[in-house]
Amino acid sequence: MAVDLLRPGLRLVFCGYNPSLRSGASGHHYAHPGNRFWRVLHEAGITDRLYAPDEDESLLERG
Repeated sequence: MAVDLLRPGLRLVFCGYNPSLRSGASGHHYAHPGNRFWRVLHEAGITDRLYAPDEDESLLERG
């Protein structure tokens, strides 16, 4: 199961619910290949590049 990645000082928090079976099995958020979450983050300019689900914890460095 994917763990919460909440830390003090975050500037942006996404709240999701009902994780996919893929997220539950991989332990990473929004891990289903059909999920557009990571692409939308990049296309909206929130991230500087397209991140993969297994990089979810590295976003904490960005706040």
